Amino acid sequence: MQFSLSKKGCHLDCSELPGAFDPETGIEVRLEVWPQPLRSPGPVRWTFHLRNAGHEPVTLAFRSSQRGEVILERNGVQVYQWGRDKMFATILEERSLTPGATWSFDLEDTIEVEATTYRLVALLSAYPDLPHVRASIVIESA
Repeated sequence: MQFSLSKKGCHLDCSELPGAFDPETGIEVRLEVWPQPLRSPGPVRWTFHLRNAGHEPVTLAFRSSQRGEVILERNGVQVYQWGRDKMFATILEERSLTPGATWSFDLEDTIEVEATTYRLVALLSAYPDLPHVRASIVIESA
Protein backbone atom coordinates (compact mmCIF):
# COMPACT_ATOMS: atom_id res chain seq x y z
CA MET A 1 0.00 0.00 0.00
CA GLN A 2 1.34 3.42 -0.90
CA PHE A 3 0.68 6.46 1.29
CA SER A 4 1.10 10.17 0.95
CA LEU A 5 4.05 10.86 3.22
CA SER A 6 3.49 14.57 3.65
CA LYS A 7 0.59 16.67 4.90
CA LYS A 8 0.67 20.41 5.46
CA GLY A 9 -0.58 21.38 8.89
CA CYS A 10 0.17 17.94 10.30
CA HIS A 11 0.92 19.51 13.68
CA LEU A 12 -2.85 19.45 14.22
CA ASP A 13 -3.95 16.28 12.38
CA CYS A 14 -1.57 13.60 11.15
CA SER A 15 -4.21 10.90 10.63
CA GLU A 16 -3.60 10.64 6.86
CA LEU A 17 0.13 9.90 7.28
CA PRO A 18 1.37 6.30 7.51
CA GLY A 19 1.60 5.21 11.08
CA ALA A 20 1.51 2.55 13.73
CA PHE A 21 -0.47 2.23 16.96
CA ASP A 22 0.50 0.41 20.14
CA PRO A 23 -2.67 -0.68 21.98
CA GLU A 24 -0.70 -1.43 25.18
CA THR A 25 0.61 2.11 25.64
CA GLY A 26 -1.89 4.04 23.50
CA ILE A 27 0.99 5.64 21.59
CA GLU A 28 0.41 6.47 17.94
CA VAL A 29 3.49 7.04 15.75
CA ARG A 30 3.23 8.70 12.33
CA LEU A 31 5.91 9.65 9.82
CA GLU A 32 6.01 12.70 7.57
CA VAL A 33 8.55 13.09 4.75
CA TRP A 34 9.78 16.35 3.21
CA PRO A 35 10.17 17.33 0.42
CA GLN A 36 7.43 15.84 -1.70
CA PRO A 37 8.19 14.41 -4.10
CA LEU A 38 11.39 13.09 -2.55
CA ARG A 39 14.30 13.34 -5.00
CA SER A 40 17.71 11.71 -4.98
CA PRO A 41 20.29 13.00 -4.56
CA GLY A 42 18.84 15.64 -2.29
CA PRO A 43 17.86 16.71 1.21
CA VAL A 44 15.32 14.78 3.25
CA ARG A 45 13.59 15.43 6.55
CA TRP A 46 11.90 12.52 8.30
CA THR A 47 9.47 13.92 10.92
CA PHE A 48 8.15 11.59 13.60
CA HIS A 49 4.81 12.61 15.15
CA LEU A 50 3.84 10.86 18.39
CA ARG A 51 0.52 11.14 20.20
CA ASN A 52 -0.67 9.53 23.39
CA ALA A 53 -4.15 8.38 22.40
CA GLY A 54 -4.46 6.38 25.63
CA HIS A 55 -5.85 7.22 29.04
CA GLU A 56 -2.63 6.93 31.06
CA PRO A 57 0.68 8.83 30.95
CA VAL A 58 3.44 7.03 29.03
CA THR A 59 7.17 7.48 29.58
CA LEU A 60 9.55 6.70 26.73
CA ALA A 61 13.14 5.95 27.74
CA PHE A 62 16.05 6.62 25.40
CA ARG A 63 19.54 5.18 25.99
CA SER A 64 21.30 7.45 23.50
CA SER A 65 20.80 10.74 21.70
CA GLN A 66 19.30 8.83 18.76
CA ARG A 67 15.52 9.27 18.83
CA GLY A 68 14.55 7.31 15.74
CA GLU A 69 15.68 5.41 12.68
CA VAL A 70 14.53 5.27 9.06
CA ILE A 71 15.44 2.39 6.77
CA LEU A 72 14.78 1.96 3.05
CA GLU A 73 14.76 -1.54 1.55
CA ARG A 74 14.51 -2.75 -2.02
CA ASN A 75 13.91 -6.42 -2.82
CA GLY A 76 14.67 -7.28 0.81
CA VAL A 77 18.04 -5.50 0.78
CA GLN A 78 18.70 -2.46 2.97
CA VAL A 79 19.93 0.43 0.80
CA TYR A 80 19.59 3.35 3.24
CA GLN A 81 19.71 3.76 7.01
CA TRP A 82 19.49 7.24 8.49
CA GLY A 83 21.78 6.52 11.48
CA ARG A 84 24.36 4.40 9.64
CA ASP A 85 27.05 7.11 9.37
CA LYS A 86 26.21 9.04 12.52
CA MET A 87 27.55 8.98 16.07
CA PHE A 88 25.27 9.26 19.09
CA ALA A 89 26.01 10.30 22.65
CA THR A 90 25.33 7.75 25.38
CA ILE A 91 22.73 9.39 27.58
CA LEU A 92 19.73 8.30 29.55
CA GLU A 93 16.72 10.46 28.85
CA GLU A 94 12.99 10.10 29.33
CA ARG A 95 10.11 11.77 27.52
CA SER A 96 6.69 11.60 29.19
CA LEU A 97 3.47 11.99 27.23
CA THR A 98 0.28 12.63 29.15
CA PRO A 99 -3.03 11.52 27.59
CA GLY A 100 -3.66 13.61 24.47
CA ALA A 101 -0.10 15.00 24.41
CA THR A 102 1.91 15.12 21.19
CA TRP A 103 5.62 15.28 20.45
CA SER A 104 7.40 15.63 17.11
CA PHE A 105 11.05 15.47 16.13
CA ASP A 106 13.02 15.58 12.88
CA LEU A 107 15.80 13.46 11.41
CA GLU A 108 17.55 15.35 8.60
CA ASP A 109 19.88 13.94 5.99
CA THR A 110 20.96 13.96 2.36
CA ILE A 111 19.65 10.94 0.52
CA GLU A 112 21.48 9.38 -2.41
CA VAL A 113 19.80 6.22 -3.69
CA GLU A 114 18.52 4.99 -7.03
CA ALA A 115 15.22 6.49 -8.19
CA THR A 116 12.61 3.76 -7.65
CA THR A 117 10.05 2.47 -5.13
CA TYR A 118 11.28 1.38 -1.70
CA ARG A 119 9.87 -0.25 1.41
CA LEU A 120 10.23 2.25 4.26
CA VAL A 121 10.55 1.20 7.90
CA ALA A 122 10.62 3.89 10.60
CA LEU A 123 11.11 3.12 14.27
CA LEU A 124 11.61 4.83 17.59
CA SER A 125 14.83 4.15 19.50
CA ALA A 126 12.97 3.98 22.81
CA TYR A 127 11.71 1.64 25.49
CA PRO A 128 9.04 0.40 25.51
CA ASP A 129 9.40 -0.84 21.96
CA LEU A 130 6.67 0.58 19.76
CA PRO A 131 5.40 -0.84 16.46
CA HIS A 132 7.31 0.26 13.37
CA VAL A 133 5.82 2.52 10.71
CA ARG A 134 5.88 0.70 7.37
CA ALA A 135 5.07 2.20 3.99
CA SER A 136 6.01 2.23 0.34
CA ILE A 137 7.84 5.34 -0.87
CA VAL A 138 8.73 6.50 -4.37
CA ILE A 139 11.99 8.39 -4.81
CA GLU A 140 12.46 10.33 -8.03
CA SER A 141 15.61 11.48 -9.84
CA ALA A 142 16.77 14.99 -8.97
